[in-house]
Amino acid sequence: MNDLIISHMDAKVLKRLENYADSPTKLRAALGRYMKSLGITPVEPSIAVLEYLFRNRTHPTAEEIFNHLHSKVQTLTRSSVNTALEILAQMGAIQIVHVDTRDTRFDGDTTHHAHLICANCGNIEDIPLSNNISDMIAIPDGCVVNDIQMMCLGLCAKCNQSQKVN
Repeated sequence: MNDLIISHMDAKVLKRLENYADSPTKLRAALGRYMKSLGITPVEPSIAVLEYLFRNRTHPTAEEIFNHLHSKVQTLTRSSVNTALEILAQMGAIQIVHVDTRDTRFDGDTTHHAHLICANCGNIEDIPLSNNISDMIAIPDGCVVNDIQMMCLGLCAKCNQSQKVN
């Protein structure tokens, strides 16, 4: 899982956590309680990774997360970041976004949403989707869908605007 991307936390959880955004101690305690509620032992690497995802909604890779956190968390290793990401994803705290076979990213938002990948700058943005899967696709009879990931390729608003100006 060297190149995973992180997705987003559930909207209700995000709203509750926003109350603690200005207090690092209270935020970390709230993240620990959230992890416990999902059956995850809140150890330092996992809390640090989840806090990073909460504060940075950029769909980072595991390597980007490690590079940002390794000087701040003494016990952090690439392996502990990968393990934390795997556990958080397994327990539904984050979402894995597969951009392509070489570049997997993580998202802390687990609500149904698509991703726009900007062909110019590479930025990844969230696109809201209907919660009703049948509104999005026709699932063949007898099939069971466990996950849907939709990728849109195009231009982000910033790149689109700069192209119009040029």
